[in-house]
Amino acid sequence: MDVNSRSKKQQRRIGKYVLLERLGFGGMSRVFSAIADDTQGKVALKITPVDNNSDVEFIDFQREVAIGRRLQHPHVVSAIECGCCDGRLFLAMPIVEGATLSNMTRLRDPLRKPASQRSRVFDDEWALPWVEGNWPHLARIAAQLSSALAACHAAGVIHRDIKPSNILMDRDGDVFLADFGLAVMHGQPSRFEVTNKDGTARYLPPEVFSKQRDGRSDIYSLGLTLHELATGRKPWGNIHHEVIRATRTEFRVPSVRSIRPEVPIELAACIDQAAADKPGRRFQTADAMQQAFLAAASRMPSDRLVAPIKIASKSIAR
Repeated sequence: MDVNSRSKKQQRRIGKYVLLERLGFGGMSRVFSAIADDTQGKVALKITPVDNNSDVEFIDFQREVAIGRRLQHPHVVSAIECGCCDGRLFLAMPIVEGATLSNMTRLRDPLRKPASQRSRVFDDEWALPWVEGNWPHLARIAAQLSSALAACHAAGVIHRDIKPSNILMDRDGDVFLADFGLAVMHGQPSRFEVTNKDGTARYLPPEVFSKQRDGRSDIYSLGLTLHELATGRKPWGNIHHEVIRATRTEFRVPSVRSIRPEVPIELAACIDQAAADKPGRRFQTADAMQQAFLAAASRMPSDRLVAPIKIASKSIAR
């Protein structure tokens, strides 16, 4: 039955949006595909209860919308609008029908692969040929994400929480940077200040634990995300993130080829540089990082089916 022909009694709603199906969850938030009364286009709707124990506040959603208005890029999922209805906060954004990069590594890591075949993680098995041993396409993924990050920094936005679960891949193999809930932007109003949240410890560079951060910190987090994608292993294994936070200076990122020797040298070198512990040894800009990965991709034989390089041509329905 068409969603518009359902009775209001049958519809699950929040404000003007009719909820269709659940796409995912994290913390106290749930993400649904939804359609608004005034349009036929689907959106992704992040919903969080208004609760004193919630890790999300309305100001966080307002900040994401403000960032979304400043930042438009074909590989960035920018928030459209937010609101509060019936004791729930909601954030609307373009929908990307695909898989998270975190599920791709879960499916490849024997220590993290779900034991039950009923796990929804297995719904994303279709994406594995895009990443497992597909080195030319991995370089293209890195170039797309570097391009998205360069656009963020050019707009005065520091993401602060780049990690595999905040990156989506569609069925064309294209990737999109999402979730700007912890992002900050240059010149933002004081009410948007983020004072007590640093991001996910596993993907943070050493300087953040000394209360220092700039665009190169995002480059590190993206580098570590690509490290995980190339090796199929989560950084620091199963060590709890609170232990990592308390003892981060004791950890060092192993080189990509020390874990996966078959990764091409030119690709591994770019990832290792992005994930260098010292900011001065990383790429100094996301633009430089993008160019390095594009050069690496051009030097690798493309003997597998890969998508064409798409840096600024594809748009998402908004």
